[in-house]
Amino acid sequence: FGISKNKIDGLYAVDPETGEIEWEFRSSDISGLFAVQGDSVYTGGGGNIHRISKVDGSEIWSVPMGYGYKSGQIVANGETIYATGKSNQEKEEKIFAIDDSCGQMEWSVVSKDEKSWMGMAANPEELYVSVQREGTKNAYGTAEMIALDRKGGSRLWTIKLENMRYASVELGNPIIVGDEIYVGGLQRRANRSDIAYFNVIGLDLPEGTPVPGQAHRREIDKTIKISEEPMYVSPPSIVAGKDTIYTLAGGVITAMR
Repeated sequence: FGISKNKIDGLYAVDPETGEIEWEFRSSDISGLFAVQGDSVYTGGGGNIHRISKVDGSEIWSVPMGYGYKSGQIVANGETIYATGKSNQEKEEKIFAIDDSCGQMEWSVVSKDEKSWMGMAANPEELYVSVQREGTKNAYGTAEMIALDRKGGSRLWTIKLENMRYASVELGNPIIVGDEIYVGGLQRRANRSDIAYFNVIGLDLPEGTPVPGQAHRREIDKTIKISEEPMYVSPPSIVAGKDTIYTLAGGVITAMR
């Protein structure tokens, strides 16, 4: 599957052997961060979240996000689909939870204090989100990791990432590996080289239904430096292999065990 950006954007299914286009789905402002689950593909476009048949590209359902919204990342995880969206007109961002079986909105959460949703990952109980607040002339950028209850969107815990001196911190997209969260980080330092790294957050999930504010393990176990360069475009990307973690930072792939 792939995205084409033009006057009218398209999502395409391509035969891996012949390279021929099997079907296409057209809309405006299609997000490049689509998701695949079972026999369906999920993407944002035209202010909506779409579920599309992987077989023929027909639309199964479409859910409106709101006035002026464009979608960001989409996570397909079991019975619920999660999507981030941003409205420049309303000057706000949301996370949407959608019932996969019928396309009904279950809940949504609005970002606060001019913070942006940067990435998401989900396990059966919680949705983990990296959050960014851009730097200004008077303040350096800050970041945090939060956990939301998948059933209702209430916040369970927050980890605020520490800034180095005279530096803004940025986070990438988190991934879940066993009982740990891996998330790439970037310290943008004034008049010095940027530092790319990733954090490992240990999870100790309570048994039963999560309770907002419930005390359970949510600390950063370790921070691993990847490299240091004059300037990075974005925080490192992270992928997990069978027994190896791969990171991409500044065009360089690093493997760690």
